[in-house]
Amino acid sequence: MSVKISVPGKLMILGEHAVVYGYSCIVSSVNKYLCVEAEKIDSGKDIFITPEVKDNRFVKHAVGFFKNKFNIGDKVKLSTKSNLGNFGLGSSAAVTVGTIKTLSSLFGIEISEHQLFDICLKIVLNVQKKASGFDIASSIHRHTIYFSGKTKEADIIFKENIPMVVGFSGEKASTNQLVENVTLFKRECSSKVNKIFIDIGQIVEAGKCVIQNNDWEELGRLMNNNHSLIKLLGVSTQNLDVMVNAACKAGAYGAKLSGAGGGDCMIACVPIEKKDRVEKAIEKVGGQILKLKVGSR
Repeated sequence: MSVKISVPGKLMILGEHAVVYGYSCIVSSVNKYLCVEAEKIDSGKDIFITPEVKDNRFVKHAVGFFKNKFNIGDKVKLSTKSNLGNFGLGSSAAVTVGTIKTLSSLFGIEISEHQLFDICLKIVLNVQKKASGFDIASSIHRHTIYFSGKTKEADIIFKENIPMVVGFSGEKASTNQLVENVTLFKRECSSKVNKIFIDIGQIVEAGKCVIQNNDWEELGRLMNNNHSLIKLLGVSTQNLDVMVNAACKAGAYGAKLSGAGGGDCMIACVPIEKKDRVEKAIEKVGGQILKLKVGSR
């Protein structure tokens, strides 16, 4: 008997980088998924088939952590399938959450959402040493959540889709390296970076109410402000900035990079009647449109 679990990817809406230092953020799940399937096998070792997983250390650490914690001696065959692609949609968190959920179901071990988060955060920290946990929380709770980088608590604040256009820059960068770059910048210019984080934190707090009130025009304004602050941290790129500017000129309420920066995706909050125009504007400057539902379960 095998067990199969699907976990969604995510996009950061507001609060990048500041969340690493205890501030809150807002993150949404998307309608692209990573599926983990596992079964017990009669073998001398575990078998991993994870072709779409960029770094299978998360899978192997998750299996090892789970077996050690729950005293499991059985060997497993674990495989993954994913349509998250290589767009920065949170595959590491998704495969970690998916692996632990699949194994807990396979071995009949009940794990609360709180326990699941704690286990997955420990695993991710074992692999990459620094993480806030917002992407793990998104994989667990889905929809759009407000996540506290300080308490690690997550609240679902919106269950419908947010009117977003998502563009991929064609660039890839290391999240760990970007986080480290911001850490170094913070050491050199502590007061400046702390002020940026405080301002980002205020944007997130305002964004929570704005999203709950379906005020997409105001969300766009907050996104513009958030992007300007992120640029000051040195993590945006020329391609991302060009795409953000093109989206706004084409009629988006607002736009920003989404995630650690250095490439990957930008998002634009748009009036429904201007969605096509915004998409074409992003494509015209070299962006790739990702057909995603933002906030989807």
